[in-house]
Amino acid sequence: EDELLMSLASIKAGNARYRQKEFSQALKYYNAVSKINPEAALKAAWMKELLGNDKDALNGYLMMIGGSSKEASEARRRAAILSGKLGQWAKSAQLWSKVIEDKSYHDPSGRTAFEFIKVRFKADQSIKNIAKRAINKYSETPWADDMAYLYFLDALKTSLLEKPPLLPDPFEYMKKYPASELLDSAVTVH
Repeated sequence: EDELLMSLASIKAGNARYRQKEFSQALKYYNAVSKINPEAALKAAWMKELLGNDKDALNGYLMMIGGSSKEASEARRRAAILSGKLGQWAKSAQLWSKVIEDKSYHDPSGRTAFEFIKVRFKADQSIKNIAKRAINKYSETPWADDMAYLYFLDALKTSLLEKPPLLPDPFEYMKKYPASELLDSAVTVH
């Protein structure tokens, strides 16, 4: 019971420091009880992220992603965002997949689907079927256009890989379309 009271008091003190934008101090309070309180562990990782320690924050989130608690769910989402920010696209895509599969996570805006599609695209993973479903599901949201754009880019990339475009021979092009006299005279100084 004393441990529970201590953890709640430490979280409240950390929250007060957070509201005052004293992130280093808030981190100390959260770290003090992060081993016994998942909320404190989540907030400690968030403070590390706010302080610019992205790798440490990502490690903090990754240590929490197992399970079905609301803290684990939020840790998966933050880890997906942060791993994408760090350019770890395959890891980010895997994490976004788990966020989307989480039945307790509800995102009516479509942003989660967009982020998942974006990181899969950046990881050179197929987005065709996922994007189609997401565009239909979230057609009335602001993210639908962004998902459609990524779908278009993926289709273009796929078609270019299957059949590279034929580029014209520059010498044949110059014979067929010679420079006009006007252009030639503009270069000549009188």
